[in-house]
Amino acid sequence: MSSIAVIVALSSELAVLRKRTNSIIKREIGEVRFFLGKAGGQQVMLVQSGVGYRKAQRATSLLLESYSPELIVSAGYTGALQPHLGAAELVIAPEIYERDLQEKKGNEQVEAIRLSVRIEDSIVSFARQLAEEMGLRYHDGNLMTSAKVVSDPASKGLLGQEHPLVAVDMETAAVGRMAEKSGIPFLSIRSVLDPLDLKIDLPWEQFIDRRRQVKFGYKVVYFLKQPWVVWQFMRIYRNMRQASAALGKYIYHLILNWDRFARS
Repeated sequence: MSSIAVIVALSSELAVLRKRTNSIIKREIGEVRFFLGKAGGQQVMLVQSGVGYRKAQRATSLLLESYSPELIVSAGYTGALQPHLGAAELVIAPEIYERDLQEKKGNEQVEAIRLSVRIEDSIVSFARQLAEEMGLRYHDGNLMTSAKVVSDPASKGLLGQEHPLVAVDMETAAVGRMAEKSGIPFLSIRSVLDPLDLKIDLPWEQFIDRRRQVKFGYKVVYFLKQPWVVWQFMRIYRNMRQASAALGKYIYHLILNWDRFARS
């Protein structure tokens, strides 16, 4: 039985942690992949869900059908909604909000942002303490889960100005709500992929195959046709590597020290 479960969307978000925990694939159901590993004698289940709310919800449901972890962590990349968040810096959110864009008459879109999950204060405090012990730069602030990609700097900046939010993702609320419903402690750990000034408008879904791996051939063809976007990809790729390293390092430390919290 796994003590801690970590749910991410992409294989790159798991890469460092899989190596540190010597994880091996345990099972695969559609796009959802489960890896079992250990850290300091503690078992950990790593779950790769795929991108988006519904995929994260399904992956969490599948996890809970077979496992009863002591803690569920939603982890991965996030987009900054505030100018002071830098690439690969962590976001430890006490509250998770959801954003829906609903169609009304005349094709008008109405935005609804509501509180979805409030994370236990003691868990958030412990998470912050670990980041400080490690000397990692982190930010306190609320996270928003959006049904649609928010990548334009102007749109991100407006959200950050109008709402008490520091970052945005596409999965955390789904995982958090299911953990809360099951009575399992929950934590969100995100690392900034795109700072406020960086726009991500590359066709990522076309770059990635069903195993969430980058299709090298397609990427080459795309850049040959549109060479002016290479600089953007290189910046994003650099941020991705740094964000993955920060996530892996931090979550591994969290796993090793979870007993400290459990005993307190």
